[in-house]
Amino acid sequence: MNFTRLLIVVPLYVVIVETLSRSGISRIMQSYPLPDGALWAIELGALALGGFLTWFYMRPGGYLEKSSSVLHAVISYMAFGLVFSALFGIYSLISGRYPYLPGLIVVPLAFGLAELGYILIMRAWYDRKRRQEEFDQDN
Repeated sequence: MNFTRLLIVVPLYVVIVETLSRSGISRIMQSYPLPDGALWAIELGALALGGFLTWFYMRPGGYLEKSSSVLHAVISYMAFGLVFSALFGIYSLISGRYPYLPGLIVVPLAFGLAELGYILIMRAWYDRKRRQEEFDQDN
């Protein structure tokens, strides 16, 4: 990971998380308390799904390497965000606290949208550089 990527992705991630965490879905999900068994099932299921999708996309020779597209890049980072969020939820359960369930939606969306923002910004930057080089060659 390079420094430019961090300069773009981290601020986008923070803005997206702040926006989504204040949305109505967070309030709705927090208003329905669930029993411990359901919480464990949700967190472990999210970890399994995110882990499988991350492995499927990001492993060497994985789907992202064979069939690279913007959609699959965004999905792969969303899967990684799901793993990240599920691990924090499991840690909360082990610590005896109620996990932040909206994080299972907010964090993966933020990871995916930040990656999409990075891809779009870098494509625009390289298009601008390419057009400038073409202009310089014409003069």
